[in-house]
Amino acid sequence: MRKWWFGASLGWLFLGCCIAWAWSDLTFTRTHAWAVLGVDADQTFGPSFWSRVVYFVAALLALHATFGLAVWLHARLLCRGFPYLNQYPSWTLWVCWCLFGVFVVTGNSAWYPGSQFSSRNSLLAYDIAGLVPAIWIALLLGIAAVIAFFRALRTGTMSDSRRQRLTVLATLVIGGIIASRLLSQPSVVADTTTTGTVPNIILIGLDSLRNDLAGTNSAESITPNVDAFLGGSARFNDSTTPLARTFGSWIAILSGRHPVSTNARINLMPRPLVTEGDTLPILLKARGYATFYATDEVRFSNIDESYGFDHLVTPPIGATDFLLGKVNDLPLSNLVSTTLAARWLFPHSWANRAVYQTYRPAHFMSRLRHEFDVKAPVFAAIHLTLAHWPYNRAGQPLTRSRPLEIRAAYADAVREMDQQFGEVIVLLERRGLLRNALVVILSDHGEAMGRPEDSMMREVQRIEERWGSMWGHGTSVMSPHQYQVVLAFRGYGPSKFPGSGRNHGMPASLEDIAPTVMDLLQLTPPDEGFDGVSLAPTLRNEPGAADQFADRIRFTETDFNTESILQGRFNEDAALSEAGAYYEIDSDTGWVQFKSGRRAELLAKKERAAISGQLLLAALPSQEGGQKYFITNRQDPHPSLLEGRPDPVMRPTESRLWDALHSRFPGELAGNSHVP
Repeated sequence: MRKWWFGASLGWLFLGCCIAWAWSDLTFTRTHAWAVLGVDADQTFGPSFWSRVVYFVAALLALHATFGLAVWLHARLLCRGFPYLNQYPSWTLWVCWCLFGVFVVTGNSAWYPGSQFSSRNSLLAYDIAGLVPAIWIALLLGIAAVIAFFRALRTGTMSDSRRQRLTVLATLVIGGIIASRLLSQPSVVADTTTTGTVPNIILIGLDSLRNDLAGTNSAESITPNVDAFLGGSARFNDSTTPLARTFGSWIAILSGRHPVSTNARINLMPRPLVTEGDTLPILLKARGYATFYATDEVRFSNIDESYGFDHLVTPPIGATDFLLGKVNDLPLSNLVSTTLAARWLFPHSWANRAVYQTYRPAHFMSRLRHEFDVKAPVFAAIHLTLAHWPYNRAGQPLTRSRPLEIRAAYADAVREMDQQFGEVIVLLERRGLLRNALVVILSDHGEAMGRPEDSMMREVQRIEERWGSMWGHGTSVMSPHQYQVVLAFRGYGPSKFPGSGRNHGMPASLEDIAPTVMDLLQLTPPDEGFDGVSLAPTLRNEPGAADQFADRIRFTETDFNTESILQGRFNEDAALSEAGAYYEIDSDTGWVQFKSGRRAELLAKKERAAISGQLLLAALPSQEGGQKYFITNRQDPHPSLLEGRPDPVMRPTESRLWDALHSRFPGELAGNSHVP
């Protein structure tokens, strides 16, 4: 035990024990991660993938080697302080190793109940006199070390050189802890931004936020910060997304164009196939704006600099984000996840919502405070994803599949996301960016929670056939709470407009954000134009502004869904297992992407809808091939089956919806109007 490398090997032994403990879970993760990443026999990963994997393995080995050295030093110190232990050096070392290991495992179980190593049924998971077992073990180890240190000094069993080394070591450890704490505190940046004539443009996305939860202003509201913002904004109550998934929605937000126009119709669509045109950040960058994008989840929404952003604050994009975050669910890695070192050791886990077992909202806010250092005028898009399924974060057990537990977890996640939103607003104020600004708050989609009002198909299909319209998002166009979104505009300083503090009932869409911003800035739209329309006349209270919306038709569609998701079984492992054949890794970038060769297959499974006023026409895939068409009133849903195109004389609105739906999705519905 006299050699330092023996101590390092103890750490690797602990790592091996953890891997052996969770071998079945890790094997499943590896197998189905390969499946969802589309790993075929001839798949090449590319240098980007392997460089990240090698870095992760090196960091993991270094961390556990440090753990082993700490055990070794602790045992050496005990032997110096208590000379009779010199008779049993090996026993002392192994007892220390066991105690350190129990501390790590019990601490992980107490502080990260969502980890695969946590068990609330274990005796070691319960508090003892108000403290978790890990704290008691840490106190025992710490007290023993302090006593041994001073005994060694007093008895002279420690040479001067050893005393000096241990004193330096203790000083470095204590100093490192203090420095880590100080460096991890939010930095306060001086408010040096001046009020310019050009407004800052800030988009704040709240993932999965249902439209009916925001702005209630009731005592039971779970979104008080959002409610306060909406109180001074112009809100569009009847707003929809063209595709109730994050990627499709955000491309529509940034481009002002429908997913059919941009081909952003599937999460993880290969980047070369997305034809977004001149996005809002590209257009504003050409006019002197700094452009900034931040989010804490990128696995299914790969938005990078190519969309016009100068600076990104995101987890690393790519296949390793799927794999390493899951594999890194190890007790020691989890314990260091709150420290400053985790930012460099495990960038795939730090401030990454996808690694929900260790994700803390404060970590992402810390990243924003440190890295959101841009000069006005700025275009910033910030997307908060805490309310996305599985609604978990550090300190919480995994969300189960029971409806009451799912709803409670979702509500709790929305509360926490609302707190994040409030902190973002405070950050913007402190940076002086709200002196002259246009702030847009939006949700990329809603969330169905299995309640009767979440499905308009409850009178049409058996319950086992309509689960897709009752849970989740992007699973059914017959679920209004999936595609109805929050959308509000608020001006600050010189950019404040007369429409503030009002709710508007005209039909709006996330596609309208880009043309509205360009109109408010009095800028020329791009050559390819917008599919959305400008809401600026309404914000300016111009006479007749609502007239252009009288006959407006909006469209929405679903995305790729596995069978388990459509049946309401939201299990990550099952989804990975079912989705594997549809994805692959781009060897150049290391990104996961949808296999373009399966696009036609997916399009055949999509649901599509056209909406005019309160009338909705839906085209739903039929098991016999083609589509079934349903028409219904959204406020009083009683869907009726259409046998074909409605008579334009007797049913003009329905006929117009039919024609518009087929025009919006050309070639996808033509010749498929047969109803079995």
